[in-house]
Amino acid sequence: MRVDWSNWEPGDKDVESIVLESGWIEKKLKDQNIDGPNLNNLDLNKASKLVGEKIAEGKGQRDMVKALIQGMEMGKEQAEFLAMFIFSAGVSERDLLQAAETATKVQWLAGCCDLCDQNENVMLEPGKKFPSGHIAPPACVNCLCCLSPAVVI
Repeated sequence: MRVDWSNWEPGDKDVESIVLESGWIEKKLKDQNIDGPNLNNLDLNKASKLVGEKIAEGKGQRDMVKALIQGMEMGKEQAEFLAMFIFSAGVSERDLLQAAETATKVQWLAGCCDLCDQNENVMLEPGKKFPSGHIAPPACVNCLCCLSPAVVI
């Protein structure tokens, strides 16, 4: 089988559209019960927009952090947290949407802390809560977890 890469472009338009939705980031932080460093006075929609633009360009976390620091004059700790959280939550939401169409279950991979360890390798129907009470990563401030489709035969 040969793959035709002639129309390939960098970036992830699905994740970009998710993170650009107004109010999405505030809802996600609340749903995940995560309180990042000094977020109270920040325009989180603007942060999502800056990260979403980098996602659309196919850029990595370093570029996302730089865009947040320059575009919002925030500290490195805030920028690193927001870049990771926005990207991770956006990817997880995309994965849940895709899994709902194609897989019977999703599996939580790579427990990174005591909270996330509860979920590691657990398989559930998309949209159901894992043992930690989360529907998808990120579940902690430094979450490195992801979801994988798990078709049960």
